[in-house]
Amino acid sequence: MGERAYSPAVLAADDPSAASDAPAAPARPYSPAVLAAEAPEPTPPAPPEPDPYATEGDEARGLAGGAEALLHWGSSKVAGILSHTPQGGDYPEVRNLLTYEPRSPEGKQVTELGKATGKVIDYPGTWVTEKTGIPELGMATNFAIQQAPFLLARAPVAGEDAAEAGMAGVTGNRSAGSAAAATDLSRVTPELRAAAQEAHQSGTLHQEALDRQARAESLPMPEGETPPRLTKGQAARDSQQISDERNLRQDPDTGGLLTDRFDEQSEKAALSLGEIRRRATPDIVQRNNLDHGQAAIDSIKAEDNALVTATRAKYKALADQNGGAMPIDKGAAATTADAALKKGYLSKLVDDHPVLGPIMEKLRSGDPMTFEDWESATKALSEVQRKGSSEGTAAGIIREQFENMPLSEGAQGLRGMLNDAKASAKERFDRIRQNPAYKAAVEDNVPKDEHGLHEIGAPSPLADRFMDQYFLGDGKNASRAYVSRIKGVVKDPEFSKTIEAAALNNLRDAAGIDQFGTPRASGFGHASYRNARNALEPKADVLMSPESAEHTANLRDFSSDVTWSPPGTEINRAGTAGTLNRFGAQFPAGSSMARDLASMGGDVAAMHMGGPVVLAKKIGEKVWAERSAAKSAESIAAAKRAFAEDAVAPGAGVNARMPVRQP
Repeated sequence: MGERAYSPAVLAADDPSAASDAPAAPARPYSPAVLAAEAPEPTPPAPPEPDPYATEGDEARGLAGGAEALLHWGSSKVAGILSHTPQGGDYPEVRNLLTYEPRSPEGKQVTELGKATGKVIDYPGTWVTEKTGIPELGMATNFAIQQAPFLLARAPVAGEDAAEAGMAGVTGNRSAGSAAAATDLSRVTPELRAAAQEAHQSGTLHQEALDRQARAESLPMPEGETPPRLTKGQAARDSQQISDERNLRQDPDTGGLLTDRFDEQSEKAALSLGEIRRRATPDIVQRNNLDHGQAAIDSIKAEDNALVTATRAKYKALADQNGGAMPIDKGAAATTADAALKKGYLSKLVDDHPVLGPIMEKLRSGDPMTFEDWESATKALSEVQRKGSSEGTAAGIIREQFENMPLSEGAQGLRGMLNDAKASAKERFDRIRQNPAYKAAVEDNVPKDEHGLHEIGAPSPLADRFMDQYFLGDGKNASRAYVSRIKGVVKDPEFSKTIEAAALNNLRDAAGIDQFGTPRASGFGHASYRNARNALEPKADVLMSPESAEHTANLRDFSSDVTWSPPGTEINRAGTAGTLNRFGAQFPAGSSMARDLASMGGDVAAMHMGGPVVLAKKIGEKVWAERSAAKSAESIAAAKRAFAEDAVAPGAGVNARMPVRQP
């Protein structure tokens, strides 16, 4: 489920305490269990909790207390909305947020200021700065208000309803059990299965993350290669987690874990595509698309040769049954042809033509026509007809009489044989008319042999663009219907393999991978690969085998997971500090904190994560000189490493519970 883009104005509009006659905005669908898991523990009245800032400067104490109160103030606004939803007000955790009391005088001051407004105003930081005279406190205000709904949205799932209600935003209305059953884990690693089982049993299974990790691990890989894996942010599509991973990818404290994972994903995408190609067409995987174009043309020509030869054999059988002469009524044939030529104003053209004229003279004569005469005439007519123009039209009219062959007297008993021969001739005519690729291949102007048949292997001028123009492209001659039809016509099993190999080459080229399987210097071309695969989607089932269609689609989706970013958002650098706090980072506080806040602006965060409020500094930019800095630096470095390990762990993101490591 996508995160709602909260702004102070949105929170104000959602606040039920604000007086308005307008209909209330629809409540965000948080489940009670999600809210319960996020809500802070109520502050016990005794013994009093020690003030963690007692030994620091008054300015730092004021900032910390104010940030703490502001975070709870923003959270209480969300809780107030939830308390007016069904079941929301019945949970003590909601009431705790509504009744939270800050522990410092500065926090109490900010809380009172918030209550005085009666709503969350559009520019709370500016307003707080004006009221307190402390600009740094205004910065903390803005951050705290922005983080409150985000923290609720990222809450771990807990409670007895976690298996169903607590999976809101993870599996919708499905239970964890039904969600787990929907994912095929037969091709994944034992580590991913174990992670899924653990999350399932604890009721915190992130179904979409499991689907994405399972899809990634199921991609074909060369023998001995481990499968690709997603990071936690990629699998869960968690915008803050993705921001943290990108912020820290180059940080030396992560030990290269994040950078290595990102680089590995590019390498394994290339390896997977190479393996898909190898499995689909092992014998021709080395060919380029010019080779595939020539092979496809040769397959079509071989099919055409077979049909032409079969048709000739049937007409020869007619002559043999008629004593060696074709049983054609030449007078009737000539009369019909002359009438059609005259109607088309082609008579003079035929009489003057060096090929058509002699054929018509032979047809008009009373001399017998042997099979050899008939075969020679039909070959010559085909050659002229293929050239088109008026000459081709005239040749087609004459050829029709030769093939339809009105029977002579005494040969009526041969009509069955004639019909069989005519059907064979018509089949070839229909193939040419109904299949643009077939027509192009058999009419490519490559000379035929002495028998009038195609020379298989003779280089065709069409080979270079043949696959793109008639199979892979988006032109009308490469429609799904045409591809499917010609695959039904050409019986050669290598023809389908050639089409599939060309389609896979097309995807390989789009991904920027060379013929040896090596990606370009910039890595696997995720965007161009996705675009190319999407372009093939309407006809993927006829271009490729079911296995290749599935694998290339899964690789496309893996590519989308690897590069996914929340629409319309930028990397959230401020939240990374809070993330590291969850992994045990201890940020120093001191009298210099106000100056650091002022200089670092939005990169300094104030966050309350189940314990004392901590102030975060921009990661890696500054180390305080106080005595505690060394310990803090060590904790921050360890937190970065722990974060990276968690982000790239097997099954990362499958468990929706947010890890928290105490300092």
